[in-house]
Amino acid sequence: MSKSRLEAFSDGVFAIIITIIVLELSTPNQPTWSAIVSSGWIWKFMAYVISFLLTASFWISHHNIINSVRKVTTRLLWLIVLTIFPISLIPVATAWYGEFPTSVAPSVVYAVDYMLIIIMLYWLASMTSRQIEDEKQRNALKKINDTRLILIIPGLISIVFAFIWPSVTAVMIALFTGSWAIRAVIRNKG
Repeated sequence: MSKSRLEAFSDGVFAIIITIIVLELSTPNQPTWSAIVSSGWIWKFMAYVISFLLTASFWISHHNIINSVRKVTTRLLWLIVLTIFPISLIPVATAWYGEFPTSVAPSVVYAVDYMLIIIMLYWLASMTSRQIEDEKQRNALKKINDTRLILIIPGLISIVFAFIWPSVTAVMIALFTGSWAIRAVIRNKG
């Protein structure tokens, strides 16, 4: 399989995931401004925004990781499919969390899915970095990948907080992922 076909498959899956997330976002139940800020709708909207940004962040990370691939192997294909699996669960976790933001189970599932995605992206980057011949480029990817593991911390903290204050889960994940994205933009601004 060619690398471009692999990228096309991944891009298609990410596009479908984002489409499903937005389709789960229903309109407010009344044609008023107060319906937009009602707690029922605003939580769904916030879950959508956070999940959209997470999916975009994961797509960018996935794209950057796949960029270093020189040879597509069966092992790599399976690892990519396994990486995409928890990403494909984002719409379900988002819909459940958006519907019940103050409940423990949806908050924990949202955080666990986030952590699984980070772990899989780490694993994928570890494997693909072996294909990079340029030592400087390989070390840069390894440094980014080691930093990626830090993103598991908000997932773990979110799980603990989910039992005390479930609605903080998405906020914590958004803050850490947002800071990761901002640092990536600043780091690559040249």
